[in-house]
Amino acid sequence: MLGVPIPAVAPARLLLAEDCFDVCDAGVAEALRPAVARVAAVLGGETVRMSLGQGELAAWMDQRGVLQRGETWKTFQPWIDAVNPCFAFNVGRNLAAASAITPAQTAVAQVVRERVRDRARALLEGGAILCMPTTPYTAPRADMPLHMIDAYSDRLGLLTSFAGHAGLPQLNLPLGEMAGKPIGLSIIAWRGGDERLVAIARALEG
Repeated sequence: MLGVPIPAVAPARLLLAEDCFDVCDAGVAEALRPAVARVAAVLGGETVRMSLGQGELAAWMDQRGVLQRGETWKTFQPWIDAVNPCFAFNVGRNLAAASAITPAQTAVAQVVRERVRDRARALLEGGAILCMPTTPYTAPRADMPLHMIDAYSDRLGLLTSFAGHAGLPQLNLPLGEMAGKPIGLSIIAWRGGDERLVAIARALEG
């Protein structure tokens, strides 16, 4: 985006994904409330509380995982076959699972991806901005054991699958704080709306 003109912020609806706030640790929604208010003030439009996934956040995450692992295996399989490298346990485990993904599983995941894209188009193509927590928790401990890392990763996937599936620009605003740690609010626009998100961030700085 270097050299791309950043437009003035145009009035727009702000969609508040309440189901995404609901999967977060206690206190995250409250910590981000002032940030939501600031974004709403910059946009100057109606704030609409809604359910993003309509009960499908976990399904979106699961099927994004199928596509992601399948693409990873397709990319790295020739190198793994030739070199037989050593991996950390969780990396090797995930690659082994990826190698077993079938074309039928990929086809199902592609159907889910199209559903997510249809949902994104219905919500955002008209110019609305979606907001949700960037993560459902503050930064985890660096010495966290593997089983806890997996659980944290799964929860994070509930919030990252929407924009990933739909191919949308997403910008983190590090505007909140909880227990002395930063917590971010994400804003998401329709495809090609990268400059709009940067304009919102710039307006928040002013």
